Amino acid sequence: MDKILIVDDDPTFLKDLRVSLQKYESQFELLTTDNVNDAVQLLQDHIISVVVTDLIMPQLSGLDLLSVVQENYPNLPCLLLTEGEPAKPAVDCYPHDSFPLLQKPINEHTLAGTIIDAMDRRDEGRVPKKTPIHILLQLIEMEERSCVVEVQGRAGRRGTFVFREGELQDAQNRKLTGEAAALEMLQWGEVAFRLQPLNHANADRKSIDIHLHKLLQTPAAAAAPTPAQDGGNGSNRAEIVCPGTQEEIDVEGRPITVLVVDDSKMMRKAVTRSIEPVKELRIVGEAGNGEEALMQIARLRPDVVTLDVEMPLMDGITTLKHMMIQTPTPTVMLSSLTREGSRVTFDALRFGAVDFLTKPSNLSPDGVARQSEELVRRVKMAAEVELDSVQYIHAPCRMQSNRTPAGNEIRNVVGIGAAEGGPGSLLKLIPGLTPDRPAAYLSMVYMAPEYVGAFAEYLDQHSCIPIHRATDGQRVQTGHVYLASGEEYMTCEKAGADLLLRVHPAPFAKRRGSINMMLFAIADAVGSGAAGLLLSGAGRDGSEGLEEIMHVGGAGMVLSPGRCMYKEMVTHAIEKFGPGILIAEKGTADEIEPLLS
Repeated sequence: MDKILIVDDDPTFLKDLRVSLQKYESQFELLTTDNVNDAVQLLQDHIISVVVTDLIMPQLSGLDLLSVVQENYPNLPCLLLTEGEPAKPAVDCYPHDSFPLLQKPINEHTLAGTIIDAMDRRDEGRVPKKTPIHILLQLIEMEERSCVVEVQGRAGRRGTFVFREGELQDAQNRKLTGEAAALEMLQWGEVAFRLQPLNHANADRKSIDIHLHKLLQTPAAAAAPTPAQDGGNGSNRAEIVCPGTQEEIDVEGRPITVLVVDDSKMMRKAVTRSIEPVKELRIVGEAGNGEEALMQIARLRPDVVTLDVEMPLMDGITTLKHMMIQTPTPTVMLSSLTREGSRVTFDALRFGAVDFLTKPSNLSPDGVARQSEELVRRVKMAAEVELDSVQYIHAPCRMQSNRTPAGNEIRNVVGIGAAEGGPGSLLKLIPGLTPDRPAAYLSMVYMAPEYVGAFAEYLDQHSCIPIHRATDGQRVQTGHVYLASGEEYMTCEKAGADLLLRVHPAPFAKRRGSINMMLFAIADAVGSGAAGLLLSGAGRDGSEGLEEIMHVGGAGMVLSPGRCMYKEMVTHAIEKFGPGILIAEKGTADEIEPLLS
């Protein structure tokens, strides 16, 4: 059961809250404490789903706890309770409607609804992992706090604000000081932050005379950047953000660090022998079971984890779930069970693993060499996956009981290309699709034909709309998804008022043109109602099909390269179309809306 942690220094409020929230005990378990230190201990001892904390408390405050949560548990929603609402600037300098601020007094129905909504956001990967800077500064003002606020934006940008009794006194970054520095940093959008006490060196710093509210109303403060302007281009080739530390490290200056987790000492040695000779990789630790692995990950902060599935005490899938909540880390699953079409593979991808690989074996010297090369290749690619895309999506769709489409008319057909690394992206995307869209979805999956049926069945168990293994002659229905293998050609054609699928083995499967074929057929069949989406992939399949869809008036979209295990397919499309292509920054279902007319 989900555990909710509520932190407030008012014992009467906590007591009343426990009584009033008893009616929701079937949906979550309540843990309470009156101080931040105990809250941090509870976070270490339990798997918490949502934190609710009062903002103003003696000693450590709710902001201190928010900083701890965002630093060490970035996928954990944290709701702040305030006695008053921060003043809204005349200019809305950074729209962010999902950042949770709750005004006290609050009734139990509002609080419970907000908690449940926060759990939904977490399940859908929509947890704010950083804090909007204009809200952060106003909260410090509300708290009337004396402190130094260290902030970090994208691309290594760092700066400080100095507050004395809630009044902004000073701002500095690498280039500027005073009001100019503050205005520049207000354009950074969301930031990681730490709160430090005033000392003799900074207590007397005074370079700002304008009040914070006036500063927020300055036109220059309103020029908040878009994600693309702010460096969020979906690629972290130049830097890796270490989970929990928020410190950006130049990849060129150090090797990729790897933690090896397996209950077999022999297998740990085999994996280590494969990785150690590679200068770009460095083994930083080993663990023999899941519990030990979680402690090692929290201590060592590796860039990549190789994780065994079958282990005593805590198996690999359970370890993965805990890891993705506590310290999300790119993970490659290793097991004799992690075959392409097995359920444990689908579970691993759904719970946040970025890749899977069959364990190395000693069947032949040549085979071991090839397996070692493949392991090294997968670990290197895993290190390049954007950390925000590493997430635990554990809840089945809440609409599973009602999967009836809103209507029968198909206004849009969306073709989804999922080549190498694509099944993991589909597992994050498809469960969020809802039957109220007047669209049907065809997806080409680079997976052996004999495994596609098992994958469709697995997706169907976790999705809001029906998922089918595509078959020849099948009638396409609105609010349904149809999957075919990349070794097949899946097209569609009009038959009177119906749209029928045509599925046949690809005569030249190794040429990898199945996604293009599918998109060409959709463009021909539905014209401007066609849409195309490209996910992870190693080749260039899909770009020509997207071009045809856009030519007939349809819409094209690619997943941000930083979200892809294999980036070549989407990178080629971005280079080909430039600003004309839409980019899905998160790979979630709600981003498909722009594709639908």
